Amino acid sequence: PILLDMKNNSEALFRLNTAELLGEIGSGKFYNDEGEVIKSVPANKADVEKTYSALIEMLNDFDATVRIAAAKALGEVIKSDVEYCGDKVFSALVEKTKDTDPRVRCAAVQSLGEIEREKSCDVLIEMRGDKEKSVQNAIAKILEERSVGRTYSEKAFNALKEMSCNPHCLVRPAIAKLLLKTGTLGAYNVLMEMKKDKSVD
Repeated sequence: PILLDMKNNSEALFRLNTAELLGEIGSGKFYNDEGEVIKSVPANKADVEKTYSALIEMLNDFDATVRIAAAKALGEVIKSDVEYCGDKVFSALVEKTKDTDPRVRCAAVQSLGEIEREKSCDVLIEMRGDKEKSVQNAIAKILEERSVGRTYSEKAFNALKEMSCNPHCLVRPAIAKLLLKTGTLGAYNVLMEMKKDKSVD
């Protein structure tokens, strides 16, 4: 309860640290300053649900750095135990994909990428025209992950293909590398088409 109260502290840095700590508690993983896991404990459903509620509230903080931390923390909790991730969490992250700060949008995209749902893929596909390079890059990376293996989605692959052919896409060279990683025939064909385009190095 004390930690949950800290999310309303007047200092933005304090609220940011609270979001990060909530992410560690909700995921059951605790890190040192180097980003290495120093302790891992099973998170229980009650703690996860309280963490989700607190972080969703923090997504609306007036300070962008706190919103970024909250979005990233939600991703850590989702990654640890996606079964507790309900529609409320999903909707809150989707809302942050429209944030005015591209860093918040990028963090929201990355956390949505932890949710293996068809509708999360649909949201990312709709966002592929974002004007910010970092956001486009995050979307492309997740679409690539959805284009291979057990998470394969034809929609995801087609969206990645469309991005690769779009001259207004800011991350076409990065997409070429991602397509190469998939090692699929479909990706090879797209790469051959991209090779003809002199604007892609």
